[in-house]
Amino acid sequence: MIINKKKFIFFILIISLKGFSQPGASWQLQLLAGESLIDKAGRIKPETHNFGFSIDYSKKTNGKRYWHYANNFPQAGLHLTFKNLGNDSIYGHAVSLMPYLEFNVLTHKLGIFQIKHGAGIAYITKTHSDIYNPRNRLVSTHLNASFILDLGYRFFISNKLDIKPGVVLHHMSNGGFKLPNRGVNTAFAYISISYYPSGKKIEITDHEKEKNFPRFRYRVGTAFGFYNHRKGRDMDVNPQFLAMVFYQHNSVFRSGLGMEVGTPANSPTQLSYYVEEEVQFAHLITRYGFGAYILNKRISGEDFYSKIGMGYYPKIKNKIPQGLYIAAHLKAHVFTAAHIELSTGYTF
Repeated sequence: MIINKKKFIFFILIISLKGFSQPGASWQLQLLAGESLIDKAGRIKPETHNFGFSIDYSKKTNGKRYWHYANNFPQAGLHLTFKNLGNDSIYGHAVSLMPYLEFNVLTHKLGIFQIKHGAGIAYITKTHSDIYNPRNRLVSTHLNASFILDLGYRFFISNKLDIKPGVVLHHMSNGGFKLPNRGVNTAFAYISISYYPSGKKIEITDHEKEKNFPRFRYRVGTAFGFYNHRKGRDMDVNPQFLAMVFYQHNSVFRSGLGMEVGTPANSPTQLSYYVEEEVQFAHLITRYGFGAYILNKRISGEDFYSKIGMGYYPKIKNKIPQGLYIAAHLKAHVFTAAHIELSTGYTF
């Protein structure tokens, strides 16, 4: 029985390694050096530069699904990062794990210009404590949301090796669930090396481009933002209502303009203009929004806000998601999180 168990474990390991070494799959090691962004007055000195490293596993998409083709065959991967936060005794270190998509924007003989976006979770070792760590105003929870936006150029070295320099913005916060929560925002320069155990070349499945869809779309929705406005208080809720008009550029992108109404706790009703870009991957979508308050901004200087999030549409028609959706977003004023919101609505 013991021998059989050992054989079974060995068999599972072999199958796993085979899966990780398929054509188009790669391992990447990335070295990071950077600086904390904004809010220098709220940070504790002396501070060092921020250093870290990351390990990625990624795989090229092959066109098996239409969204692979529509998005120019991006790489899908998992990103694990370890980094310091500038002051070890106050802020400690962070470990983050997030899935991502890496898009091929411009291809040349030497390489490819790429944009990578990922979202996941982060664990920060030092948090705010009134007694033990009162000077930490950045985070109050060990677990936080984590986002990256990465711009880089991948140089082709061989069929099994690439080298990629670039820059990445990394944000971590609890979305205002617990105060204080200024958030951790870092800009890194990096150099990375990618290794493809079974080579880069894969078989590509092509598709006929979808053109049969209406250009104008309309969306109505509601959202509930959850946040802690004052330290020590219970959770507050900000109900919001949204109406937008979208232009569908193709089967991947649609851009929208509309109005948003919010009713924060113990505050007058807010009204704002809101613009958004929605990027579509079959049933899943990502959203990047920007708003400007017209009435009753909550705090002086909070004239604008941004949103980033993900959503799901059960229904697809002509390769484009529509109908009922559910979504989650992080709302921020500049780089400081305002709340995490859950939303639902309908796109016509």
